[in-house]
Amino acid sequence: MTLGIHAVYPSRKHLPIKTRRLVDFLVDAFAVPGWDVAR
Repeated sequence: MTLGIHAVYPSRKHLPIKTRRLVDFLVDAFAVPGWDVAR
């Protein structure tokens, strides 16, 4: 079973840098490796 993670924030324009870094970290940490994706 696959679960999704969602981040909700009002706008990137006023997004604190620490929040942006956390979102980027989570995207990288939970991303599916390219070599693991079936074609």
